[in-house]
Amino acid sequence: NRSLLTLSPSVESVLDTLSSSTTADFGSVQVAQSLDRLLPLENSMNEFGSQVEQIRSAMIEVLENDEDMSEMYLTDKMVTAPCLVSCDPTQNVRDMTAF
Repeated sequence: NRSLLTLSPSVESVLDTLSSSTTADFGSVQVAQSLDRLLPLENSMNEFGSQVEQIRSAMIEVLENDEDMSEMYLTDKMVTAPCLVSCDPTQNVRDMTAF
């Protein structure tokens, strides 16, 4: 979300400059500079969109996998194992390093 908030003002500024330009201005230095600024912004937006799509795909994959959803069903875990953390610290370390 921070990436989008950072990019948004820059994109709006460039687009405002370009949209306020007339067809006669399209050869001007200001328009050329605006277009030069627009390409890196477009690349950043595409990269951000790609990251969003990767996260979306990962979430869909987990949500559509019954086994993963079953593992995340915390209510059953609380009922069957009320003590979620072992009282033995060495067991906790072994559990964490098992992943």
